[in-house]
Amino acid sequence: TTYHLCTNTALTHLGMVSDFGSGFSQILSPGTSGTINADITLYLNRMPIGEWIALDAIQRLHTDGIGTVGVNLYDESGLFGRTQHATMVQKLNPKAS
Repeated sequence: TTYHLCTNTALTHLGMVSDFGSGFSQILSPGTSGTINADITLYLNRMPIGEWIALDAIQRLHTDGIGTVGVNLYDESGLFGRTQHATMVQKLNPKAS
């Protein structure tokens, strides 16, 4: 028996790209710090339409290593939702490799 765990719909595409906000909004120098999304909340005004999803992300960080990422979500008909990420920053130690 075959079980399809992921169907090819706009909603499944959204589920996959909803985690990209931190990477798209990265404001730190590459190689100096790493971030994780400790929590992601997805808010939808309506279901996404079509194959394309655009993300407009803004990251805000505090000096203590915590922050948020807000992402507006768009499709071919306009704004349809938002994701909010709780993010944590950790400085990378290049000597540890």
